Amino acid sequence: MNVIITAFTIMSMYLNLSQSTDNMYCYNADTENGAVTTLYVYENKAGYLTPKVCYHFDYDEQGRLTERIRCKWNAEAKTYLPKSCLRFNYTENDYVLSHSTWNNNTSSWNPTDEKMLYSLGSDQLDSVTHILVGSNDETTIKRLFILGSHNERLLTQK
Repeated sequence: MNVIITAFTIMSMYLNLSQSTDNMYCYNADTENGAVTTLYVYENKAGYLTPKVCYHFDYDEQGRLTERIRCKWNAEAKTYLPKSCLRFNYTENDYVLSHSTWNNNTSSWNPTDEKMLYSLGSDQLDSVTHILVGSNDETTIKRLFILGSHNERLLTQK
């Protein structure tokens, strides 16, 4: 697969955000070995920072993103609570992005509800397939084929 999301991509995103002149939000990050492990987003209201969301990132041994968990700040509990999770599973010619939401009643992740399949059919043909996952089956919602060379516009390449 030519395109992957790496620790470098996440670090670049954080550096761009933290240097932004947009004063509505402020950002901070925890890093480990040059990789962003947690990104915190604060809302800036009249000079006071209020926690909004945070994102936790996990990577495989090749530095590829394997999981991104989004947590929302709960002012009553004064902590971040999980909301959604994206998991990346890689193979030789494709990767699958799976989405699930947090179940507060069971304190665990609900089963996957959506998937995106990114495939490289040949050097000139990439496809993206959006799949809704039901309790008993999967339904393809949309399939997009991209023709032509477009790698020069991508942020990261393998």
